Amino acid sequence: MIKLPLKNLSGLLLIALTLTGCDLFDKVDDVTFEGKLPVHFVVNEEMISETPVVYSKTEILDALDDAEIAKYKNKIKEIKLNRVTYKIENFVAPGEVTFNNGSLKVGPSEKTLATATSVILYNTAETEFDNIDLDGFNDFARQIKDDKQVQINLSGSLSNTPAAFTLTAYFYVTVTADVLK
Repeated sequence: MIKLPLKNLSGLLLIALTLTGCDLFDKVDDVTFEGKLPVHFVVNEEMISETPVVYSKTEILDALDDAEIAKYKNKIKEIKLNRVTYKIENFVAPGEVTFNNGSLKVGPSEKTLATATSVILYNTAETEFDNIDLDGFNDFARQIKDDKQVQINLSGSLSNTPAAFTLTAYFYVTVTADVLK
């Protein structure tokens, strides 16, 4: 049996921790939390039309509007987009109106985040989009982490007009920040 002096054993232990524990120490001061970031699209098509009317509008989603994200704005290591939902409110129209081929895109890359094929408009509870696109999710996450804001474009067509409503898209994110940075 080989006997090592206590100081040699301590030195070996310190080297082992240094080589294997860097990631452990890096994550010790991290905080992770969930956020729900809204962006509002106010639609007010007054023109009377019995044929489809193309709609497109871009809004800015500013992550710093969320108090928790703003608190860590210079310490954010990662933002992950988990899901996107929508809610329709304040719907007013003389008859049934359908929003067709709806999509949410990240600007300026124009990568698709989510789509909704055919939505009959009325005041709704929060609803999941039909389809999501992981490339769009990744582009969103990169932009929101780097710039703390991102352009979101809503486009599609209204089956007929006039129609007015507010569509709010909700972006559910997980944020990781380095508290001691």
